[in-house]
Amino acid sequence: RVDPHISAEVWRSVLQFMYTGNPVCKFESDGAKLCELLRACALYQLPAPLQNHAQSVLYDLLPVTSPHFSKEVLNITFDAVEDLKDLRYRCAREASACLVLRFAHLLLQDIDASETSKLLERAVKVSEVAVFHPVQVA
Repeated sequence: RVDPHISAEVWRSVLQFMYTGNPVCKFESDGAKLCELLRACALYQLPAPLQNHAQSVLYDLLPVTSPHFSKEVLNITFDAVEDLKDLRYRCAREASACLVLRFAHLLLQDIDASETSKLLERAVKVSEVAVFHPVQVA
């Protein structure tokens, strides 16, 4: 069974990619659908080209969409890897952490203390890894 947080439209795009090797997303301006695609990539360990496509489109979209998408992306990408130095999802994880910290005053208004601390802890951990373990360019 497919995770209930992933719509049929998004799953159809995943299947098209699996059969053709080409990412076909008719929802590249829809933050919610892109979050679903990223979730599918993380949950089902989908191939790197699809992960990278989802991250690339989200990277451009996150700064101009609701900060709530940044919160969701941070949670998805944080849970997707055991080691935050892992390069998979690093682009989306760092961008979303930055935006979560930037818009914390909006994001934290309606959530309880335990969820607030969990979210902020994740954002700070991601920021620490970005600063103290930068990606080495060959």
